[in-house]
Amino acid sequence: MTVVYDFLANSGGVVASYFEWLRNLEQRYRYEAERIYKKDFDASVLDGYIMHEFRDRIKAVLNMEEGEETTRLWNLVMRDILFAALNEDYRFSVENGISMKCAGFAAAIKRVLEA
Repeated sequence: MTVVYDFLANSGGVVASYFEWLRNLEQRYRYEAERIYKKDFDASVLDGYIMHEFRDRIKAVLNMEEGEETTRLWNLVMRDILFAALNEDYRFSVENGISMKCAGFAAAIKRVLEA
């Protein structure tokens, strides 16, 4: 039996908060560029904050007005982020003979170090 560890099982709320944070950053940088500096907004200013694996999809959603369609797209990106994490951790746990939780911790530490 495969057991999903606690911090992956509860990560949906964290991912949703990450999306809200990105939306706030996008609005802030857009406001500063267009209203304060009278320049066109360059979305590449957000690149350092967005997960590179999902950058194009996230930036496309950030470029849309909030509504039912963006909610649907956010949910699809969230699903794919969680499945990617689950699959990555499962593969690592099998390859190294460790628990999914240890694999999740290793992946989290690796991401922090890479950042």
